[in-house]
Amino acid sequence: MTATPDCALRCPWCGFTVTEGPAPPVCTCGMERPWVADRLPRSAPVEFAAADCPPDSGYRRTPWPRLNTLLGGGLPRSAVVLLHGPAGAGKTRVACVAVRRWATLAASLESSPSRFARSALDAGHHGRRLWICEAVPDALPRYPVVVVDSISATELPLATLSAAIKWAASGKTVVLIAHETKAGVCAGFARIQYLVDVRVRVVRDDSSRGRHTVIASVEKNRFGPTGCVRLFLGKPERRRGFRSS
Repeated sequence: MTATPDCALRCPWCGFTVTEGPAPPVCTCGMERPWVADRLPRSAPVEFAAADCPPDSGYRRTPWPRLNTLLGGGLPRSAVVLLHGPAGAGKTRVACVAVRRWATLAASLESSPSRFARSALDAGHHGRRLWICEAVPDALPRYPVVVVDSISATELPLATLSAAIKWAASGKTVVLIAHETKAGVCAGFARIQYLVDVRVRVVRDDSSRGRHTVIASVEKNRFGPTGCVRLFLGKPERRRGFRSS
């Protein structure tokens, strides 16, 4: 089976969706050829949790109240948010947990879509509201949240940033994930940290004593103050149908 622009292929067991190209013979959850056709609406927008972000609010709330307070209400609408940090710090999981309440388009440029889908589902993201592609989309996404993992893996980071700024101007929240060099700057395109609206550095919490926590430092915020908070990411969930690695 092959996905088309008007009809995606979805796994009814885990919710993983293929938006373009032929579907693999085995889904990420281990089921063989579970694909069902899921026709996409042409003009109707994707519904999202309005209770988590009232129409008159300029923010999309995250599961962390302290981070919401620090950012002024949550992830801002019409903004580009940069998550950067050293390798293995948990940047992708922070992004998945932060946007799990929202219909999300994820451009998985660094890892396979199945690996990103597993991280998102373990973080509590609903599979029906998660769409994953392997390239930065050319057209304006209809989803309220766009995640790019990672901008350091793109061949044209400046073009990706320009597209992100255009998406943010239409009211979307764009989350860019970037690696960090030993010098503490974003790999691939160091100037990106000065061109985004919100910049958050994520590092591991060595004092957590086994708890899955990270330290998030808001180093730049055009909409409010800066500061540092500790984020509890929770224990990864083992969902039914997934094979243990």
